[in-house]
Amino acid sequence: MRKFLAFIIPSLTFAMGSQVAPSQLIAAKLIDRSGKVHNVKAFVCDDKTYFTFRDGDVIVKVPFERIKKVEISPQGENLKVKVYFTDGKIKTFIADADIDCTGVNDYGTVEASLDKLKEIDFLNK
Repeated sequence: MRKFLAFIIPSLTFAMGSQVAPSQLIAAKLIDRSGKVHNVKAFVCDDKTYFTFRDGDVIVKVPFERIKKVEISPQGENLKVKVYFTDGKIKTFIADADIDCTGVNDYGTVEASLDKLKEIDFLNK
């Protein structure tokens, strides 16, 4: 039985895909396409605390905790996302335009699809 569990548990983890578990609530400053600033806490996109980007033919999951700032610009039906990492590196990815982002602020909930945002500054670093 132990041999079976030792084999099946790692297989299930791989099949489910690695999920990035949040270690803290993520605060962010959102700048929408009109230039309006929205400060939020408990920020999530598609109910996750990481972005799923395309980099060529692969999918990359980037936790919010590793991101300092994101600049978003339209690129056809998708978005070009320039990511400034907390370690100083910069990388450009492609993202879906219909990613739904939500954050809580002092007077309610802020909701926007990623294509409605121009910039996200993460306030965790």
